Amino acid sequence: LNTMERWLGWPTLQRTMSTFFTTWKFTPPTPDDFFRTASEVAGTDLTWYFDQVHRSSNVFDYGVQDLRSVRDGDGYRTTVIVRRYGEAVFPVEVLVTFRNGERATERWDGRERWTTFTYGRPAQALSAQVDPNRVLLLDVNATNNSRTLEPQGRRAGTKWSAK
Repeated sequence: LNTMERWLGWPTLQRTMSTFFTTWKFTPPTPDDFFRTASEVAGTDLTWYFDQVHRSSNVFDYGVQDLRSVRDGDGYRTTVIVRRYGEAVFPVEVLVTFRNGERATERWDGRERWTTFTYGRPAQALSAQVDPNRVLLLDVNATNNSRTLEPQGRRAGTKWSAK
C-alpha cells in the first residue's frame, strides 16, 4: 500500500480505501474485491500490479548498471545503463545529474531487462539514480539504485556506520 500511495498519490489511495470500506463493510471481501475497487477508483487497470505483488513471488529490483561520461569535442557524451535485476516490472524514473547542476529525468517502463540513455551535454555527469523519489518501496536492493563518478568513500562510510 505504501508503494501504491507513492505511485498513485495519497488522495487516490484514500478514496480507494474509503470506497472499499463503504462497499464491503457488512460482507466478507476478497483480495480481488480490493483490487477491482482500486482499479475503478484509480481509473486505470491495476491488474498487472496486483498480479505481481499478490499472486507472484517475483521481486522488484532496479539499478544503475553503468555510468560513463567521456569528453566529446567541447562537451561530454554520457551513457547510463539501467537494469531490471528482478523479475517483477514497474515503471521507474531515472535521474541523471550533471556537474553544472543540470538534471535529466527519464521515465522507463521497466519492461525490458535493461535500457540505455545517452546525453550530449556541455558538462560531465556526476550521478545517475533509478527511482530517485523512492516510489517503489518494494525494491529489494536499494544499494544498486545509483552510481556516481566522484568517489564517495568517506561519505558512504559515515552513512553506513551510522546505520
